[in-house]
Amino acid sequence: MARYLRQDNSTVLDSGLCFRRRIHVYLASLSVVVLSVTLAGCVTIGKQFPKATNGYVPKVTYNVAFDKAWGIVVRVLGENSISIASESKQTGQITTGYMEGTTSIGLFNAMSRYKYRIFILKIARTRTRINISPVLQSGGGDAGAFHDVTSSNQEIVKQLKNSLYEKIENAFKK
Repeated sequence: MARYLRQDNSTVLDSGLCFRRRIHVYLASLSVVVLSVTLAGCVTIGKQFPKATNGYVPKVTYNVAFDKAWGIVVRVLGENSISIASESKQTGQITTGYMEGTTSIGLFNAMSRYKYRIFILKIARTRTRINISPVLQSGGGDAGAFHDVTSSNQEIVKQLKNSLYEKIENAFKK
């Protein structure tokens, strides 16, 4: 048995209690360090989500004929390397292929991806409405299969939507 001096200058015999406390403190400290290193080691890689210019507000309705709007949307998708998975000019619908979003590596590996559902609606002979609905998914890696996270990530969805609207509007100006 060892003797230890307390703060009040009295002595106590150690029957293993102090040793066990030191072990617990050591293990708790070690756990905090390991957790901190793990969380600090989380990095985000991959493509960043596209963004529109700060303060940009989409018009949605354009003073152009349906055929011109359709052609510009298809051209903008091609110029930005966004593949078209399906399209129907007759119904005014385009669905793109998935694009890689951000990927988190660290405690849990997870990937994100997104695609666009675009609806082009003829309002009048020279008036067209374009509705863009991004679909955001998360999964892969440690997270397993991809699942829809669109409704819980409205800021990212708005960012994706406005980015594509801005590209389309800029193409109308050319």
